[in-house]
Amino acid sequence: MEESSMKHYDDEDGLESIYTEDLPGSQSGIVLYTKTSGNQILRKFRKEFPVFYHAIKALRDESPFIQAESILVRESGMGLLIPLLALENKKVFFRVSVWSAGDTVLERNMERNYLSHMYSLHVEGSKIKGYGDIAILVQERFLDQRSLEIEILQLLMHCSTGILYVCSHKKMGVVTLLEKLSEKYPMKVEVKGRGGGGSRVIKVTRLGELPTDPILRGEGVSYYVRRRKIVFTTFGSVFSPKRIDAGTDALIKYVLHHETRVLPFSLYDLGCGYGAIGISMAKAYPLVDVTMTDIDAKAIELANINVARAGVASRTKVVLSDGASMVKNLQFDLILSNPPLHLDRKNLIQLVLGARRRLKKNGRMLLVVEDSRVDELREIFFDRGVYLKIAQKSSNYAILEVTK
Repeated sequence: MEESSMKHYDDEDGLESIYTEDLPGSQSGIVLYTKTSGNQILRKFRKEFPVFYHAIKALRDESPFIQAESILVRESGMGLLIPLLALENKKVFFRVSVWSAGDTVLERNMERNYLSHMYSLHVEGSKIKGYGDIAILVQERFLDQRSLEIEILQLLMHCSTGILYVCSHKKMGVVTLLEKLSEKYPMKVEVKGRGGGGSRVIKVTRLGELPTDPILRGEGVSYYVRRRKIVFTTFGSVFSPKRIDAGTDALIKYVLHHETRVLPFSLYDLGCGYGAIGISMAKAYPLVDVTMTDIDAKAIELANINVARAGVASRTKVVLSDGASMVKNLQFDLILSNPPLHLDRKNLIQLVLGARRRLKKNGRMLLVVEDSRVDELREIFFDRGVYLKIAQKSSNYAILEVTK
């Protein structure tokens, strides 16, 4: 794609809009919004988003796509593929199922291109509820094979034609997995599109009965808090599914050693995953009220399972939320987090400062981070008037303290 075929506009809310006519089959240009961070800035559509490019190129010639009136789409919520598919088939309605609560770029893209009437958006964990004539799975991040198998089986059962298109990259291992599944279940697998960069569009056709209720059976992770055993249910697509990671363990042990409250207090586990920090605190402190949030619907499902399993449901609330956005009316004495440091700088700052605003007067927030990131993070937040005190430091991890 030539640079001359693309125009860029800076938007007031930090997103970048891109107008381009270099799309396979599109009869008109389209404005797309994407986060202005690192490689998410769209420069050359075909080069930077080959999975989407080849998905459109392959699907526009597929009769099941052309004839469909409703399509069930499972994706992360990136918000680029759906408006492009909508331009190819303007009579279809898309039911979009995402597992992340935080990405609103899809809504913005559909509204900007006058396509809002063509879709509905649903945040769902491992249990997909909607239906369509056909289904599309956009596999743009790694999932363990069992989780991916469950996604594929559910989507095949939730489309009336029994036809699923999987849009992915060969490095994700989807083709190999589908070939194995075709030996295990009655299904036909065909590669319908290939890209030079490894993009793949695979058509999966249901040929017979599949399990009516595929269950994602989790693994059990054992952890001890003050000599009491807690067993957490996990599975491969969440953070640290095999064991409590060293950073989380360091944060829990630090709090247990230094937190000696005997009066009731409120605690917030930011980015809870399957609930290791919040549930451990609920078990250790009988008078604490715990709120846990995560952006991932699958993590929230597991956290709810583990809260019930640990017997702390009466004092623990689990909320699907992008950062602290869904707990704006609450304030806390203590906030704990093993923050996702893979976030770009802007989103990491928003995550931490948004949570900090939820502190009560004299409240504290404790963050566990890799030791190698301490100086960088302290400088970033110091420039914004926030002092990160080093509460504890080891050879691998540091506990940083933030006050209001």
